[in-house]
Amino acid sequence: MTQGYFISRSRIYAVIVVVCLVWVMVVARLINFQLVQGDRFLAITDMQSKGTIDVPADRGRVLDCKGRVLAGNVATRSFFAYPATKEEALALADAIAEITPESRRHWRDQLSGRVESFSWIERKLTDSLAAAYARIKAPGIYSQKESKRVYPTNGLGRDLLGVVDVDNHGISGLEFALNETLEGEPGQTRVERDAVGKVYRVASKDLIEPKNGKDVELTIDLDWQAIVESELKRGVDTFSAEAGMVVFLRPHDGAVLAMASYNPRSNAAASQKNEVISDLFEPGSVFKLVTAVAALEEGTAKPTDVYYCGEGKYKFSGRTIHDDKKWDTLSFHRIFTVSSNIGVGRIACDMGPKNLYKYARYFGFGLRTGIDLPGEMAGQLREPEVWSDFFAASLAMGHGVSVTALQLAAAFNVVASDGVLYEPYIIRKVTDADGNVVAQGQPHAVRKIASPETCAIMKRFMKSVVDTGTAVYAKSNLITFAGKTGTAQKPNLQSGGYYQNRYVSSFAGHFPAEDPIAVGVVVLNDPQPLHYAGMTAGRIFKRIAERVAALERIAMPLANQAIAAAEVKLVEVPDLRGYALEDARKSLKKLPLEVSYVNDGDVVSKQIPAPGTKLREGERLIVHLRERSGKEHLSYAELVGLPVRSAVDKLVKQGREFTIEGSGFVKSVVTVGGDQQASGRIKLICGIS
Repeated sequence: MTQGYFISRSRIYAVIVVVCLVWVMVVARLINFQLVQGDRFLAITDMQSKGTIDVPADRGRVLDCKGRVLAGNVATRSFFAYPATKEEALALADAIAEITPESRRHWRDQLSGRVESFSWIERKLTDSLAAAYARIKAPGIYSQKESKRVYPTNGLGRDLLGVVDVDNHGISGLEFALNETLEGEPGQTRVERDAVGKVYRVASKDLIEPKNGKDVELTIDLDWQAIVESELKRGVDTFSAEAGMVVFLRPHDGAVLAMASYNPRSNAAASQKNEVISDLFEPGSVFKLVTAVAALEEGTAKPTDVYYCGEGKYKFSGRTIHDDKKWDTLSFHRIFTVSSNIGVGRIACDMGPKNLYKYARYFGFGLRTGIDLPGEMAGQLREPEVWSDFFAASLAMGHGVSVTALQLAAAFNVVASDGVLYEPYIIRKVTDADGNVVAQGQPHAVRKIASPETCAIMKRFMKSVVDTGTAVYAKSNLITFAGKTGTAQKPNLQSGGYYQNRYVSSFAGHFPAEDPIAVGVVVLNDPQPLHYAGMTAGRIFKRIAERVAALERIAMPLANQAIAAAEVKLVEVPDLRGYALEDARKSLKKLPLEVSYVNDGDVVSKQIPAPGTKLREGERLIVHLRERSGKEHLSYAELVGLPVRSAVDKLVKQGREFTIEGSGFVKSVVTVGGDQQASGRIKLICGIS
């Protein structure tokens, strides 16, 4: 044997030894992995490939005060894709395209790039569509249960309730404010992940069951809410306002019975804010309630005290304040009834500006009411640099202060609640899944402001506003109510001062007048062309009060009980314009409406409300007449020099179309359409004399 032979054998042995050692090391390593450290590596594998995900809880329901569901849930199914291959993705896309409006190309583009990836197909599907998805046999499609938020009241209270996002998190309104209470606690379920961490399998049974959210019962009455929303919408449309809002509270309590806003220019299903607590405006004459209560409480004025009102204008600290009419002397009671700016200014000066400011603060102006809703504004009530008579007179008539509708309602509730200011609240109680009450809303008396005697006087004052004062156009034959009107020019925030032809009209009050069950505020943003609150906001308040009175079977005069109890029937108003008086009477004789004829003419020139409007049986239709020749009984020269309110009263009686530019007194009259001898539209040019 040669030397090379022995070398080759040595190499072979060496290789064998090395291979054996390697195998021994591998086996030893495997023994170490499997036996010595098997449990440790198994735990690491489980940690990387298995885990848990949250299972959302069912959101708690929102109920009205009678337990009717305002916001609830329905069980739905959501479908997602997880195709293993591109072929699976394309096959699944074709199958989905068969049952959806989207094209095959759409689904192919969406899924072909999502191989071995999770992607939602459709979430929170109705039963019929979910069943269609469930019939898909192509691989790579999976489903899971999800809860969908629903509002079964056809949109009632949506601005108040707010909305949730696709994951059922509240993003506005009560859904946002009470999100933690309604949302509950999520459970957990096991999942398995692939090598890159993608979830591909979900356990069929939850590891930890979710804990559903709590139910919240509100003080809102769904029937009242329906009435308020329908009448607000009708009023905004009838009076051509930009928007409107209404809120009603319960006396001696502060519970919110109904709350609504309406903007015909908004297309949103639900507003991202609650205008009743967030929109600020100058209150105007409704604020005179604060002045009157303060004067009575301080003892600086009695109802029978008489004040000189300057015959239309009066200087306070060298600056002139005007009235709409040239009043000479008026009693305190009459000043409130006809809403004299000068009269209430003089009452405020006798009391002193600091006292008036103090009572405005007592009533809660410039402060949040504390209602359990998000986004409430405090308004503005600033101390002046100089405590002057002009400051007192301006504040007395609601100038230089900004408020919310809810603040006004809370202030007027003081009179209905015998002098106590209550904090408004809207949550009646909170209950858990077992029906146990875990939280209870309670009335909170903030402070005592006025005596019962003062409140009794104010109720008489407020009733006279409706019976013989600025709200006489809103007087009802079915229900007594009391309140105060406010027609305030809108401040121009860009250039300063006030707009000359834009207004906020409001009415605040309670019903019935003698023993109130509700206190409410109606606010219209810039109604046109009629902007006086007694003709606009007050009439909305009246209709709400009448419908609620019928709903609650409130006792009323015997002559009217049958009318209120009868089933509501609507009558469409015919178009009578141009009719001879005799023909108009014949047409209207067939209709169950009250009719008032204005002027002594023989041809119908205008009617209120407009043709096509639907009135309830027994409601009033106003028919304006003119002479057949077209000559009006009113000369435009008669309007010049009149306070704008007086001019408007005359034009309304004549049935004339008109617009207003400026405020104060009529300076000139411009014909926009037609002429002085016809019924064309005219413009009143107004200013301060």
